[in-house]
Amino acid sequence: VERVVERVVEVPVDRVVEKRIEVPVEKIVEVPVERVVEVPVEKVVEVEKIVEVPVEKIVEVERIVEVPPKPVERDLSGCNPFVGFGLVESEKTKGRGNLPVETVWEHGPAYEAGLRLDDEIHQIGQTGQPIQSLNQVQNIIRSEARIGQPLRVAGVSRQTGKPYETQIIPRTTAPKAAQWNDIYYNTKANRKLGHSVKK
Repeated sequence: VERVVERVVEVPVDRVVEKRIEVPVEKIVEVPVERVVEVPVEKVVEVEKIVEVPVEKIVEVERIVEVPPKPVERDLSGCNPFVGFGLVESEKTKGRGNLPVETVWEHGPAYEAGLRLDDEIHQIGQTGQPIQSLNQVQNIIRSEARIGQPLRVAGVSRQTGKPYETQIIPRTTAPKAAQWNDIYYNTKANRKLGHSVKK
């Protein structure tokens, strides 16, 4: 059996030298920080807004205005109105309130208005009074008949027996008006129609 003996040998040390070793140490320095306050900020959204402004529709219209010619002044002094028909008064017509047509000029004012021979004329003009005499008819025509202006006539047609109302446009037979065809009536170029009134 082997025997092992551990032997401790003490070695004398003259001196112990302490060597200072500087080891760099990181130093953490706390710097005070101001308090950070979070302020809520409204969400900003940039929106491009298109605004439509109504604009009136402009339509260019070329308007042609016809200016009627200025009427020429007509000297009708001394020109009497011509109605183109004649009535007859007799003992048999007295008190009837109408007079029959005895004559009418062909294509004259009365003829163009529809009056025919033997028609019974009850009213002339705006008086509304029944016709009793030729004198009454002459007075009405003298006061109401105007060249180129309508003259009311009411009567009864002999052909149909129906009453009618029409407008006569008086003309004139004065030679000085011959230059105006719309108001001049030439008796020499037209016929006067007439015959005995039917009994």
